[in-house]
Amino acid sequence: LHGSVTEIDWPLQELSRRTLPKSAAALLQWRVTSLPRAEALTSLRFFAAAHVVAYHYARDTPGLPAFVTSLLYAGPCSVGLFFVLSGFVLARRYSDGVPVWDYAVARIARIVPLYWLALILAAPLLLVTPHPVAALIMVPTFLQAWAPYTALAWNEPAWSLSAEMFFYAASPMLLTWAQRRRAPLRAAILVWVGTVSFLTAVMTVYHPARASFALIPDDPVLGTLLFNPALMLPQFALGVLLGAARFRLAGWWLAAGAGALTLILAGLPLPRLLMNGGALMPVFGLLIVAAAGIQRGWLTSRPLVQAGEASYGLYLLQLPIALWFSIVYAPPSQAFTLYFAVLVAASLMAHRFIEVPLRQAIRRAMASDFALMKRAVRGKPPSEGAA
Repeated sequence: LHGSVTEIDWPLQELSRRTLPKSAAALLQWRVTSLPRAEALTSLRFFAAAHVVAYHYARDTPGLPAFVTSLLYAGPCSVGLFFVLSGFVLARRYSDGVPVWDYAVARIARIVPLYWLALILAAPLLLVTPHPVAALIMVPTFLQAWAPYTALAWNEPAWSLSAEMFFYAASPMLLTWAQRRRAPLRAAILVWVGTVSFLTAVMTVYHPARASFALIPDDPVLGTLLFNPALMLPQFALGVLLGAARFRLAGWWLAAGAGALTLILAGLPLPRLLMNGGALMPVFGLLIVAAAGIQRGWLTSRPLVQAGEASYGLYLLQLPIALWFSIVYAPPSQAFTLYFAVLVAASLMAHRFIEVPLRQAIRRAMASDFALMKRAVRGKPPSEGAA
């Protein structure tokens, strides 16, 4: 994804100009901005994933100070950081346009292989999950978060990938809209204000939504409010707008944002719906924009960046590894340090031996399809080597 335009991008670019109306062809631009590697953002992913893991398996550890327990119980909020960060990174990377086909291939190659592997490893849980038939259909196809009864089925953390897939599908139009805003930062503020106002109105009408951390799995209204991808979209949209705004913050803002976030999560018993649904978006945005400008320091250290690169596996494999860790040794909550070390090692191995090779193989296969399409557009038969 470096450089401006690669040769394999041209067939669909030509095809879009020939066959699509101008309004649709405007979405099919094919340049990808070459940006300096934001290693601090990669490291930030590791901390967000680790926070979610600690919420699931370390929050009830006896003897922890009260503020640490409160901080751990707020782990689900870090999923919102992932949503804002995804929008921000995509807006920066594709600032010169949205290469729809290459973009779609990149997202599929990045998300699907390890996602399906995690489901295979967690297959025994399908036998005890509620609504197993629905889960068998909806979870592998990234649709589970649209139904409250299947949102947490099979591999619980995977619900956020259902939302991410929806974001990716909406990205071409969303990115085009954000790039046409004269004041994207002002639009981001309006998104936040509108989201918080909506959530506050919901809590006023529906009292169970005021709970701090409790989740009633059989409550379809609460399940919808907490997991429905459409209700998570404002967080992704705010990240896109911040990426389109293209402003910078000094590095010390990262420390200020981290301190503010820690105090909020550990000290304010806000309703989970409010914290998960977008109230923390400005703080997340502050962390992300500040981290994006850091080019050196401990956040860019090689071990931490490698852990960040493997954070997808850290997040997605936490339940399958917990399952087998419990069978072989003990429940993760009873040996969290050892469990976390095993999980980190597994995520690093998965990144190196599964994520990267399969991603490259998928992209090579799609590049071959581009070559065939290029010949078709030019009216040439495929060569024997391409057949």
